[in-house]
Amino acid sequence: MLRRSLVWLLIGIASALGGLLPWIITGMRLPLQNLWGSDTLPDRMPVALLPFSQYYVGFLAGIMILGATIAGVIARARRGLLPPLVAGLLFVQVIALVQTVLVVSNGLRSGTASFIYLAVITGGIVLAILLGVLVLALIARASRPGLLIGATLAAIVAPYWLRAAFHPVGTIAVYGVYSDVTNVIAQYFPAIGVGVLIAWVGLRRWYVGVIALLLLWLGSTVALVGTVVAGTRVMLGRPAEMVEYAGQVWQTAVVSEGGPLWVGLVAALSAFVAVVANSTRRRHSVELDPSA
Repeated sequence: MLRRSLVWLLIGIASALGGLLPWIITGMRLPLQNLWGSDTLPDRMPVALLPFSQYYVGFLAGIMILGATIAGVIARARRGLLPPLVAGLLFVQVIALVQTVLVVSNGLRSGTASFIYLAVITGGIVLAILLGVLVLALIARASRPGLLIGATLAAIVAPYWLRAAFHPVGTIAVYGVYSDVTNVIAQYFPAIGVGVLIAWVGLRRWYVGVIALLLLWLGSTVALVGTVVAGTRVMLGRPAEMVEYAGQVWQTAVVSEGGPLWVGLVAALSAFVAVVANSTRRRHSVELDPSA
């Protein structure tokens, strides 16, 4: 039992590192900070285990939740032990958070703005870690509907993780066919996965599929609005204007062409295609074997 627990502890650690991989491959230099205490070149910024910045809130959520998703998938496939698995995951993620907060707090200039910035981003990361544990539990142990909801939560932030994997933070921007293809994959591949899972849950539980589609659409919209507003430097320190701007971005994003609504539509279309394909396969099997 001890040996098995140790194995699942290590799997949790490896899963968390898998979530961090798109950041690890960049060299993990802390992004430039608006409130940094001194003028510092990008390659002179200290090493941080997380990309602590208001410009990378989507990526931060993706790092934490995708690491938990990896752990959940492995646990479901191999009937894993959740306590050591979660312990291994949190061991890496908490250490990464603490190290990063210490590095950032030591470099920021003193003042109320720095304190608020540090507290808000740290709180967001903690929330992402907790959501990740929920996703892990749903994927690893829940019935089909619960698994679908957990996978949908992961699919909301997966595009940020995938974009960073295809285009590592801090590298020169790549344009052309590669960029176009990878952006499409990052945006729609998770939605296709949600659609396939909706078909797997089945038409008898159609309401779960509807909930998943609404969650994917609205969750993707919230994530988009959050990243846009957080990355708007001019709004920092003006809460009323930030709320107003968030409402404007929401109205645009919720039905924008190529935006979250299209992500939901792709998931719905994928579910429809998967249901039709499964029905056709079953009908064909019956025709080949009349006794079935």
